[in-house]
Amino acid sequence: PFYDGLFGGVVGFNKNQFEQVNGASNMYFGWGAEDDDLRDRVFKKNFTIIRRPEGFYNMIKHSHGKSQWTPSLERFKVYSKRYERQDVDGLNSIVYHQRDLNIFPLYTWIKIWINTTELKITVQYLNRKTTSRA
Repeated sequence: PFYDGLFGGVVGFNKNQFEQVNGASNMYFGWGAEDDDLRDRVFKKNFTIIRRPEGFYNMIKHSHGKSQWTPSLERFKVYSKRYERQDVDGLNSIVYHQRDLNIFPLYTWIKIWINTTELKITVQYLNRKTTSRA
C-alpha cells in the first residue's frame, strides 16, 4: 500500500513552515490526494522531509464509519491543478471561526468551526480561477 514519496499520516510543521507552504488545500472533500498535495507544497518550498524512526501523538477520537473514508471522485482533477492553486488556496483563503484555544508546552490546540457553505463557494471560485488559466 506504500508508494515512493508517501507523505501523510502524522506530519509536523512549525508555524513559519506552515505559513510558507500556505497550509493545506481547502479543495479536497472526502478521502484522497490531500496529503500528496501538501507534500508537493513542501517540495515547492525546497523543504527537506525528515522521517523519524519513532514518534508519538494523540489522535482526536473520530468515527470510523465507511462514509468517512469514501474516496473523493474529484480528487485527481483537483490534484492535477495543485501547482496553479498553491499560492491562492490554503491558509490565505480559508474562512473559519475560532471556538476554543488551548496552549500547551509543545503545541497549541485551536478548535475551529468551518462554514462548509462558505467554503464550497470559495472552492468553486478557486476552481474557476485555476481552470481559466489552464
